[in-house]
Amino acid sequence: MKRAEPRKIILRTQRLQKIRKNLRDILTLAYEKEFSRLLNLKRLYQEKRISNGYWLAPSQRKREIRLSKMGDALMHAYDKSILVCSLGAACDSHKELVKKGEIEPSERSANLDMVWVPHFKAWFCLRCYEEYFKIKACENCRETDEKTAEISECSLCNRYICEYCENYCFECEKYYCDQCYHDHLIHDRCCYTVKKSTTQIKFLE
Repeated sequence: MKRAEPRKIILRTQRLQKIRKNLRDILTLAYEKEFSRLLNLKRLYQEKRISNGYWLAPSQRKREIRLSKMGDALMHAYDKSILVCSLGAACDSHKELVKKGEIEPSERSANLDMVWVPHFKAWFCLRCYEEYFKIKACENCRETDEKTAEISECSLCNRYICEYCENYCFECEKYYCDQCYHDHLIHDRCCYTVKKSTTQIKFLE
């Protein structure tokens, strides 16, 4: 979803909420069925591996790796979808529903109002958004937010960084988090380094 600001998807009426729940339940069942199918296929190769003394033919190994990647991609897509809060078991709504006995700890609620947060490219339930993501917090030091400091984004990884721990490169004229500041120098990602190298190559030519 191409949107600069968070977008809330809230349904007010019980009728619409019921329709939403039914649709999400159908999609969740489809996900679980496909994931189970991929898991069972992968299990067949694991059984072959054991019966053959932990050896598989190259074609079988290739197929096993492909199934693993498909399963991982499917799980990632589900966890990042509007069907569930991206915080998973740490979701406040999930913990409350489990506490009330409305769902099992292994289940995920499919009837929550959700918020799309572009910075994290993920969906979070309204309760988690209000509690953890409504205010921009520094992902570098984990000690400040936009109420206590000016928050910007790292030029490489887009993490939120505050004015107290941001690293400014005078050559690039950009801000970086701690990790990316060193990486952009070590791996020659500095704009000044790139320009200088290009100039030297042209001079040698």
